[in-house]
Amino acid sequence: MLSILFGLSLALASVPAPLTPSAGAAVPADTGHLDAGGGIRLYYYVLGGAHRDTIVLVHGGPGLSSSYLQRDLDFVAARHTVLLYDQRGSGRSTLVDDSTKISMALHVADLDAVLNRFRIAHANLYGHSWGAGLVANYIAVHPSTVRRAILGSAIPPRRSPYMAQFGTQLTAWANGATKTRLNELARARQNAADPVAACRAYWGLFIRGYFADTSTIKTMRSDICDDPPASLSNHVNAWTLGPEGSWDWRKLLAHTKVPITVVHGSGDPIPMDAAKEWVASIPNAKLIVLQGAGHFPMVERPKALLDAMETTFFSGAK
Repeated sequence: MLSILFGLSLALASVPAPLTPSAGAAVPADTGHLDAGGGIRLYYYVLGGAHRDTIVLVHGGPGLSSSYLQRDLDFVAARHTVLLYDQRGSGRSTLVDDSTKISMALHVADLDAVLNRFRIAHANLYGHSWGAGLVANYIAVHPSTVRRAILGSAIPPRRSPYMAQFGTQLTAWANGATKTRLNELARARQNAADPVAACRAYWGLFIRGYFADTSTIKTMRSDICDDPPASLSNHVNAWTLGPEGSWDWRKLLAHTKVPITVVHGSGDPIPMDAAKEWVASIPNAKLIVLQGAGHFPMVERPKALLDAMETTFFSGAK
């Protein structure tokens, strides 16, 4: 996710065990860190680790972490293993104070490092928001490593005209006084004595624009601000998307053979036309529209999202 979408010293653990088919009930979340090279350690989080089928979920931002998803994935983890990780420079992964250590290519390499460490040779990838852009770029570089992919609530395939439209739709609910208050809360996050509290105050109001049904916000259990305080003021967004400029990824997957599904909520502030453009730019891609969902279908329409995942990843699987 872009900044407009989300505002947006560790001991090296042993190498994680491979996520291989196994039987049994779901186990508590397994967490740890893996070495991505160059002094970068990536935090990972595994839910439902006793299940046979694995979904690798790539979070949005850039600059957010998997914390905004973790507690709202029980409905998936009850039936499948879900592997998440915090991207470099964010969350509980190694923070970065050097812009040369952040780039699309490095994010792609990190995702590859995660799959290699867990010995996932043919991944089911679900990219959420900005994570969908990362997944698309990963497929372009490593197509043979991806079994199937979902671009969920996806960042538009090109900046113009969709990002301006998105910004308008994101704050359409807010009157002038509310927008002034949002700006005040955003400024208060700068050099806040309590970065976590300041983050929660901002998101407590700003998040409304992401929901089709605002009454469901209270059911969201994940915490966007549940990260180490130092990570809440990172520069990952600017250092990742700045070099991308007026990006246009429509030709990125023009010849891919990886089956790809685009999943988009009917009430997502990211324009539906952007989702349709992803589909038009990818051979044999499919579009699944989640009626009544905004940018967080895992909160608003969990059953519909699970159906979309299983249809994409496991339909016809032995």
